[in-house]
Amino acid sequence: MKVLLKAQAITVMLGTTVALASCLGGNGSDPLDGSDNPLCGGDAANSATALGAKVKAMQRAAGTISAEANRLDSEMLKTCQAMATELMIPPAELAPPPGTELTPTQQACSRVKVELDKLIAQNLSAGVRLTVVYTPLSCTAEASVVSKCVEECDQRTVERTRVECAPGKLSGSCGGQCTGSCAGSCTGSCQGSCTGTCDAQCTGSCNGTCNGTCNGTCAVKNADGSCAGACDGTCTGSCAGTCSGGCTGKCTGGCSATCTGSCSASCTGSCDVMFTAPKCEEFVYQEVIEECKTTCDTEARAKAECTPPELTVELLASISPAQRAKVDLAINVLRKHLPKVLVLGYKSGPVMAGAVASYGVALRGVIDNAAGAVVQTGACLGAAVSATATALLQVNVSVQASVSISASASASGTAAAGTM
Repeated sequence: MKVLLKAQAITVMLGTTVALASCLGGNGSDPLDGSDNPLCGGDAANSATALGAKVKAMQRAAGTISAEANRLDSEMLKTCQAMATELMIPPAELAPPPGTELTPTQQACSRVKVELDKLIAQNLSAGVRLTVVYTPLSCTAEASVVSKCVEECDQRTVERTRVECAPGKLSGSCGGQCTGSCAGSCTGSCQGSCTGTCDAQCTGSCNGTCNGTCNGTCAVKNADGSCAGACDGTCTGSCAGTCSGGCTGKCTGGCSATCTGSCSASCTGSCDVMFTAPKCEEFVYQEVIEECKTTCDTEARAKAECTPPELTVELLASISPAQRAKVDLAINVLRKHLPKVLVLGYKSGPVMAGAVASYGVALRGVIDNAAGAVVQTGACLGAAVSATATALLQVNVSVQASVSISASASASGTAAAGTM
């Protein structure tokens, strides 16, 4: 039985669907069994034990993932090389420059993108673009084996550490609206002692003009006896100078309690924009790692079969014969190879990338929580960990290659008006 589930594609493939399921089954390939490591032994190397069975399944899955990631990378490289040949790009320009960390796939596909961009953008007027339409991509995988696979493994609760910040516990410089205490200059209302200008109810000493009641000596008074000048004492009212006391209005200066406004120093509370250099509290929480389910799901995604979409590329614009010849070259290359690029990117991205990353976490979880057998388990799964990390890099390269070439197909022209 095959199961079809809808899934959202990456940005350049919006609206596509993928049929995903989980399965586990040997493919005859040599697993990354860690037998060449003398430390791989005990229960971790004995498939008759619970730990050994789990390790064996994860080794086999890592082998499947590694092989598929290699295949996707190789197919993407071959496709970009074929496109480069048809675009008449010199072979020497497809090799990574000495001293760079680019892979052959990255170099070849990025060079193809540059050439496509040049052919399309420089020969179409500004705002004009090709019309690219393709059917939804789909991938299918057998689902009949996943339940049996998961039954053979157990769930394990492991302890992990993460950083979490909650209102009142998070502090940092806030350039927007701070709701909380402010250790520096607060421009806004201050529910507490304001050491700055207070435009409304100031209760405390005011070294400027006190408009209100002065419990002390007032330098200038209004006809009604209210203070309208410097107050040598406690001012109850607005203070046009420095109010060293409570302020129920807008305080421009330091605020010792709750400030609602921008805070130039450390705001402890919430900020309506991103905190700068936030300080957080670290705590420990419990997370359930379904290691075997992750293993089965990831291997299933690696084994999923994907169908290239039917694709059409058209240009509805009037251009000169010389320009048409260059654009047609790009169109013909895209018609022939873009379906393969799309399906390789889709299999690498929405189908595999997230699952491979989660699988790497599951591998680490098995090693870290192999009570009394951490060294042996680490030795048995060491090759699987390395292979999974490499696989994740490879699928990400394929995703980026697909995204960049797809973007070239939908790029607008840049030629100036009148060059048509």
